[in-house]
Amino acid sequence: MWIYPPIPSVDLLGTEDKLTDYLFHPSRAYHGFCGVCGIDVVNRVDLHHTFKAPVRPINIRTMDNIVLEDLKIEKVDGWSRETGPYKPYKPYDV
Repeated sequence: MWIYPPIPSVDLLGTEDKLTDYLFHPSRAYHGFCGVCGIDVVNRVDLHHTFKAPVRPINIRTMDNIVLEDLKIEKVDGWSRETGPYKPYKPYDV
């Protein structure tokens, strides 16, 4: 479950160098996983076609004092927001 706050309003505790990096299509998305438990904590992605300002996706389950049952959930079909046909990443393309 993710939230998408504007980048200037995000203040991460600790440092991102404690995360294990995973790049999903290097030009599109970075995922930062906890190096101990493996949970996806934070992402850096290009979502300019979805949001008006740059955002920093955060896994809400990693935040302190959040009661999921108390949240108003808005489900979003992210697939339909893509701006073109999906192009699989081929790491050896030149």
